[in-house]
Amino acid sequence: MTLAVVLGAAWAVGAAPAKSASVDVFGYYYLRENEAPKGFQDISELYLSTVDYRDGKEVRVPLNGFIRLKPKKGKGAESAVDFPLVAPTRKDRSLVFTTREVGGVSYRFAGTFVKLGNFPEERPEDEIILRGSLTRLRAGKVMAEGKVGFRYTGGD
Repeated sequence: MTLAVVLGAAWAVGAAPAKSASVDVFGYYYLRENEAPKGFQDISELYLSTVDYRDGKEVRVPLNGFIRLKPKKGKGAESAVDFPLVAPTRKDRSLVFTTREVGGVSYRFAGTFVKLGNFPEERPEDEIILRGSLTRLRAGKVMAEGKVGFRYTGGD
């Protein structure tokens, strides 16, 4: 009886609902140009994926993705450069990754998801979902670093 009263009281005061069993961070994360720290205005998006297609079927895979730079003006979409993530690790709300070096440049990130959910199903469009520290390196030396707030979009 006491347990039922306590649970009832918690529900009555607006306690948070139980965690969703399904967390999927799949999507595109971007920085608004006016919010991007110096040295990061050329980032188009951070892409995170938990799926792949094999033999025409969607299958779950470990977290993967890339940082994509904006295409060079007048060069077309094919000029965009991707920096594949190396062993991205999400533990609860934290996310840590580095990227492969492309043309001598790489990135590293350590941050926290502001919230979690099944983003492909319940898209938090244009909300800042991922905050943290982003670093751009050239030949292992820091070229730029700053605090970032990546906004979410599910894409088309």
